[in-house]
Amino acid sequence: MTDPLHHILLSQIDAHALPRDRDTHDAEAQNELEMSILTSGLRQPIEIWQLSQPRDDHRYGLISGFRRLAAARTLEPRRSPPSCEPPRTSPTRLPPW
Repeated sequence: MTDPLHHILLSQIDAHALPRDRDTHDAEAQNELEMSILTSGLRQPIEIWQLSQPRDDHRYGLISGFRRLAAARTLEPRRSPPSCEPPRTSPTRLPPW
């Protein structure tokens, strides 16, 4: 059985819903990631979950893929949306759009 797919807006994902383990930003590495996604696509999905209470315009929280989400938001006008998925315990896959 395959998981149903849903399209969501990248803007609906709260990148700060959970504490992040990285607190540094490497602009060169981020640019390399953006170029990789632009040329080869997103190879590892962004992991999200549906918030029980929406916050502002956010309906989903980011579990993993902070840099990939930032890159997707930068590239959004130039390419189709990347895939996202909820935690492994959830039956629904949620690609953002």
